[in-house]
Amino acid sequence: MKKITFAALLLAGFCVVASPKAVAQDNTFSQSSAADSTADAITNQQLALLRRDIRSIKKQLIAANLTLADSEATKFWRITIFSAAARQRDREFHEGGTAHPGQDWAGR
Repeated sequence: MKKITFAALLLAGFCVVASPKAVAQDNTFSQSSAADSTADAITNQQLALLRRDIRSIKKQLIAANLTLADSEATKFWRITIFSAAARQRDREFHEGGTAHPGQDWAGR
């Protein structure tokens, strides 16, 4: 468990240090909007990969530290996955996505 926690913290620390926004801001503006959109696309892709990795590590930590019977585990993971999907819908809505968080709560 300590190795997984250390790996998660190391990954998060690396992402913070390697982030272009972690350095001091400069007042120069890019002349090319195409270059800006490419940089944003790469950043969004990296953010999506980081979120996926964090979700995976979170599930591994929970599974390693939580002892449940089969019926309890089925209920627990069903609720956990549903909650994660709801948070994802909320995040996409607030980031300018098209789906409203109140739509499709039944997962259909």
